[in-house]
Amino acid sequence: MQTRLSPSERRERARLRSERYRRAHGIMPRKPAQKPWLAEGISRSTWYRRRAKAREQAALAAATAARLATLDRLDHQLSILNAELERCAAIQAGGMKGLNWRAQTLNIALSIADLDGLIARKVSLDIVEGPILPMAASEIVRRKRRSGQRAGR
Repeated sequence: MQTRLSPSERRERARLRSERYRRAHGIMPRKPAQKPWLAEGISRSTWYRRRAKAREQAALAAATAARLATLDRLDHQLSILNAELERCAAIQAGGMKGLNWRAQTLNIALSIADLDGLIARKVSLDIVEGPILPMAASEIVRRKRRSGQRAGR
């Protein structure tokens, strides 16, 4: 005859039986839960609250660094654009001197508005040295293709 087991003894036997089954099937025991808040002597909620605050500050610092990097990149791009604008202004000033010289030889008074009108209409005035206004890249390519087609015939 079997004796009746108390609930705590039944639980212990079931635990041992389950553990034997797990070991037989290659299941390793779990690591005990880590409780870092106990090591620091604070409550769990305080631990998580401090951790959330630290993460928020780290995210804010990362976002600030990203913004500063973007601003530095934009500052660099602006300096490049300013250099390009200065170079274009110098080229335009030199071009205007040449245009004014050509205009004086033809007794034509050219102003910026006249040049804008010529550029808008894509008109070029041919003189002995060539066109007054520089040709667009597409026009150069078109002329090269035409000359290549003529040479190939």
